[in-house]
Amino acid sequence: TGGSDPLVRLFDMRMLKPAVAAGGSRAPWLHCYVPDHMKGALTLPVVWHSPVHRLRQITGIAYSSSGQEIVASYSGEHIYSFGTREHARTYDSVFRYGG
Repeated sequence: TGGSDPLVRLFDMRMLKPAVAAGGSRAPWLHCYVPDHMKGALTLPVVWHSPVHRLRQITGIAYSSSGQEIVASYSGEHIYSFGTREHARTYDSVFRYGG
C-alpha cells in the first residue's frame, strides 16, 4: 500500500464506515506513525503536495513477524521502522497538539 502523505495510519476495520455514512468526518484511524523529521509538515496539509513532500510518499508498509514493528518505505527517502507502541500517535496528538 502507499499514500499521498508521510503518515502511516493504523485502522480498526470494525470502525470503518462507508464514505457517505461518515459524513465527511475525519477517518477513524487509531494510530499513525511518521519519521520525526517529517512531522513539521503534518500541521500544514498544503505542504504535503509540494514537490519536496511529494517525494516522501509511502511506497510500502509491512508488519514485522512479531507484530511489534511497522516498516515503511518512502519515495526519495529511507526505510523506517516504527515500534507499534512507542511510536504510535493519535489524531489529537498530531493535529491538535503538534505531535
